Amino acid sequence: MDPVLSRSQDPVHDGSAAPFATSRGPDRRQREHAARDSVGAEVPTASVNAFRELLDSDPAIHRIKAQLRAILYKSIANDGSDASEPTTANNSVEAMLMNELVREYLQYSGYEHTLAVFEHEAGMGNAAAVPRSIMAREVGCLGAVHQPVPLLFAMLAEGRRAAGYA
Repeated sequence: MDPVLSRSQDPVHDGSAAPFATSRGPDRRQREHAARDSVGAEVPTASVNAFRELLDSDPAIHRIKAQLRAILYKSIANDGSDASEPTTANNSVEAMLMNELVREYLQYSGYEHTLAVFEHEAGMGNAAAVPRSIMAREVGCLGAVHQPVPLLFAMLAEGRRAAGYA
């Protein structure tokens, strides 16, 4: 098919402009129209949507997105520098314990992508989780060690009981 179209072949031509074949060649709109015609019909919207849904359902894509967000957040927070060590405020025992409690809750709730970003931002990396028995002892919930829910739930329940809400 000839990439130079006549005025009658262009569906958006209003008749006010010069014909497609000018001394300068076709403009952007004419080139796009010619490229579409030379390749064939555009991909149907349903196919594009089906492909997007397929990608959105892939857990690997979600992990990659979470990792990219973590890298972006870190980059923004550090003004682009690559400081891999957490700040000294995050090195306290209380901060470490809180991070472990949050990690346990995110794992229990199935928030894998949030967990990936959280671990990166908290500087936890691939470090092994603190044993639950140690966390329970540190927060004073020894009775919750063998419960199937995160220690944060046990702490919340205990606090509500103490306040007279449960």
